[in-house]
This record gives sequence, C-alpha cells and structure tokens, in this order.
Amino acid sequence: MNSSKSLRRIGAGLIVTLLVIFGMTDLALSKGKGKKEQGIYSAIIQVEPKKGYILVTKDANVVWVEASKAAKPHVRKLPVGEMIDIVVQMRGKKRAPLMTQWKLASGESKCSHFDGKRCR
Repeated sequence: MNSSKSLRRIGAGLIVTLLVIFGMTDLALSKGKGKKEQGIYSAIIQVEPKKGYILVTKDANVVWVEASKAAKPHVRKLPVGEMIDIVVQMRGKKRAPLMTQWKLASGESKCSHFDGKRCR
C-alpha cells in the first residue's frame, strides 16, 4: 500500500509541475502580444483623413485604426464601403491599432496597395 501512495504523490507532483511549466510558457508568450502585428479584413466604414484614422470591423466590433506616419497622407485615397486587408500593430487596450500596410480587395483607388512606404 505504501508504494501506491508514493505513486499517487509522484503522479500528483508531476501534474502540478507540468501545469506550472505550461502556465509559465503561456505567460512568457503572452507578454509580447501588445505589439504584435495582426491582419484585419473588413469593409471601410468611415475615413477621417485629417486625423489619419479609418473605421473598420474587427472580431464583431467596430474599431478605429490609426494610420502610421508614412500611411497617413494616403488615407484620404481609401474608398468608403470597399473591402480592405490591413496589417496593424496592436498597441494595447488604450491605444488604437496602428495601420502599417493595406491592400484593397475591391474597389478603385489611387492607392490600392500601400506596402508601408509607398502606394502602388
């Protein structure tokens, strides 16, 4: 009977150890999520060229996305109502995602593809 109690304790200790390791790994991986790049595919709901923002949907929410310094002059060329595929940097809950690149999936524009530096 002592051997079965020992085996149970070892098994329980192993499970606790694995949970701690997986928890620490998840914590380490989630620390950098605030500045990771993500893709958003959405219709353009509204464009605010003077402020450098566009309004899109993300995960069933309406979200303002701020254009990067290089992208801001070209935001006015984006057509409202058309589909766009954008790359954003997530900057936490208090700041709007930063749009660094885009490609229009539909519609006409003088800037249908912005690669982070220039329009095509």
